[in-house]
Amino acid sequence: DQPFNIPGATAEWVMERSAAPGNPTPLQLPDYGTVVFHDCGASAINMDTGATVERNLSGAKLIDMYVVKKETPERTEKPSITKAIDPTEFLTYFR
Repeated sequence: DQPFNIPGATAEWVMERSAAPGNPTPLQLPDYGTVVFHDCGASAINMDTGATVERNLSGAKLIDMYVVKKETPERTEKPSITKAIDPTEFLTYFR
């Protein structure tokens, strides 16, 4: 048995808008209130040294969802916003 090997140096927590099968238009995003993600982190093993490397959210790129209301990007609104709380927590909320 070989250990599971994941190339790269990324970790993701993903929330996406779904669409109906066969139709690429995103469905209306439901009002999900506020969701808090606690104890976010990732561990990796340096394959050369065997040392464990711990990572948290410092330096993470938090992404807001947006909806284009007209044909130009200037007409957008953000129905889902993310906010950092500390290096291991963030929240996302519906507005």
